[in-house]
Amino acid sequence: MQIKSIRSALLIGVNSIVITILALTAWASYRNTLHELNELFDAELAQTARLLKSLTHDHGFLSNDEELTVIEIPAFINDENFATDKDGYRSLDGHKYETKLGFQVWRDKTLILASENALGQALSQFAPGYHQHQREQQTWISFSHFDQSTGLWIFTAQRDDVRSELSGYLALEQLIALLMTWVPISIAILWLVNRVLLPVRSYAASLGDRNADQLQQINSQLPQEIEPIRLAVNALFHRISEQIERERRFINDAAHELRTPLAALQLHASQLPDRQHASSKAVQKASQRMNHLVDQLFILAKADNPRLALGAPQSVNVNELIEQSIAELPVDALEKTQWQVTIPEHMRIQGYPTLLGAALRNLIENAIKYSGDKPEVSISVDDYQSSIAIIVTDQGPGVDAEQLRHLGERFYRAEQHRQYGDGAGLGLSIAARVAALHGGQLQFSLRQPHGLSAILTIAKTGYYNGN
Repeated sequence: MQIKSIRSALLIGVNSIVITILALTAWASYRNTLHELNELFDAELAQTARLLKSLTHDHGFLSNDEELTVIEIPAFINDENFATDKDGYRSLDGHKYETKLGFQVWRDKTLILASENALGQALSQFAPGYHQHQREQQTWISFSHFDQSTGLWIFTAQRDDVRSELSGYLALEQLIALLMTWVPISIAILWLVNRVLLPVRSYAASLGDRNADQLQQINSQLPQEIEPIRLAVNALFHRISEQIERERRFINDAAHELRTPLAALQLHASQLPDRQHASSKAVQKASQRMNHLVDQLFILAKADNPRLALGAPQSVNVNELIEQSIAELPVDALEKTQWQVTIPEHMRIQGYPTLLGAALRNLIENAIKYSGDKPEVSISVDDYQSSIAIIVTDQGPGVDAEQLRHLGERFYRAEQHRQYGDGAGLGLSIAARVAALHGGQLQFSLRQPHGLSAILTIAKTGYYNGN
């Protein structure tokens, strides 16, 4: 069985068990109490019969002419004006339940003594013991006793609805007691479950607040049953950290190892006798592309471990950062591009200027490269409460919606952009990594009727991933 929530499972399971136990206990108590009450009422019927038997032994109690003697019952049923005690159940003349109790004395199938509500039909069978019968659409519980010395049948009876009403009161009391008991127990269970699961929620929150580069072990205290999960997650963090470190070392070492032969290759390519030959141009272009790739790998290595490579973050003037990024572009790119730059002054952020500059240059170079022979590039800055957004927009053909989803992935290049052979597919992924390092993100938006906007969002103060 799949459990979606331990908390819900515990609350539902424990409450179900508690309710079941309380219900069974209440039912058993109700049945026992009802049994005892029935025994008490049965004993009262037998005792009343014996009392009538003793009275019939008094020769003056019954008339000699065998006329019917009727014992009057106060007529206060449905009378709203009779005086009662403070509880409202007892009248000054008796109790209204008297109409639900009755007795008869028979001699030779002739009724000689009866309560006022027991005239006519016999209250019981002419057989000793307890009986149940219908009388005037009511069920009566009766006791029959035969007096050998006088030859009289004595019947005492009680309407069954008296017992049913009392049992209903008992059931209601048991239900109220059940609810009154279950509510505080349920609250206590809820508090206990929340208390027990508090370390688990704290552990989940600490995991949720982490960024991808925060792979330090978590040493929070957890219940014994959850502790293996913490150990497994810590072991996974350790393996991921080792893998990332090996990747960092590989990128850094590869970039260093490639720089020397690339420098030699570019030097020899520049000294070829026929520099206009197709092969010479191919060698020069390939060497330039490889040199650009190595530079990107160096930036990527710094972005993956900025504290080790660059030290602590610094206060950066956004205006100067963008102007410097534009100034470091090749002269021919500066001259052929039509610029539209809107940068507010005196805007500062906290971060790594080297990485931010590299990210901006990648975005600007992409905008120039993919805008055709007469590129138009606009750069603007949106100021938000806790972040800024640097927007680099070109007037190129853009990309389709499917390719837009993959922009920023390492080594991904759109199909129509592969004609520009000097790219490595790392520029946008580096910009995305730098944005994440500074508590932001890199997003892309298609412009109408054509063009693409790259939106680099950066937190104003602080950063998240400063390994």
